[in-house]
Amino acid sequence: MSTTDTTARTKGTQAIASTPFPQPSPNTVLADLEEALETYPQTYLIVQIYSVDPPGGSFNVGENATYKVRVHNDGPLDVDDLTLLMSGENGSRVGEHGWASGQISLQTPVFARVPAHMADDTWVEAPDDHYHLFVHQPLPANSALLKVSVKDWNTKLDHLTIGHSDPVLAANDIYRNQVLAD
Repeated sequence: MSTTDTTARTKGTQAIASTPFPQPSPNTVLADLEEALETYPQTYLIVQIYSVDPPGGSFNVGENATYKVRVHNDGPLDVDDLTLLMSGENGSRVGEHGWASGQISLQTPVFARVPAHMADDTWVEAPDDHYHLFVHQPLPANSALLKVSVKDWNTKLDHLTIGHSDPVLAANDIYRNQVLAD
C-alpha cells in the first residue's frame, strides 16, 4: 500500500502545500532469496539411508548393523561443503569403523560438491564407505532407529547465473534490406 506526503511546508511566511509523493513498494528480492536458501535442503535435497546390513527390517539387540548414506540434488544450485548429521533414535547409537558401542550422533566428512540438476538415478555417496548402527534394547516393529539430516552446507550462485545463461534465440535483431542486381 502506498502512502502520500500531504503535509504543508512553510516558505517564509507563506504555506506551500506539498505534492503527494507515492512511496515505492518494498523490494522483497533479498528476503525471497534468503528464504529460498534457508529452505533449499528440504525442497531440493534427498538424503537417503540405504544398504542396511543385516537386511530384512529387524536385527538382534547388540548386533552391529552397517549402513550407507547418500544425497541427491534436484535443485538449481550446486551444494558445496555438505555435512550430514547421523543421530541414533530410541537409544540407538551410531559409529564409524571399529567402534564397539557408538555414540548418540556423528557427523559425516564433508561432501565436496553435490551438483545441481542431478539425473534421477544419480547420487553422491558419503565420503566414508559405511557407518555402524548399534541397538542396545528391544524395540517394537517400525521403531525409529536412525535419523540422518543436513547439518551444514554452502553454495555460490555460479551455477544459477552461469549455467542458466544459455543462448536465447528469441532475443535478437535482424537487419533487412533490399539487394539490387548490378
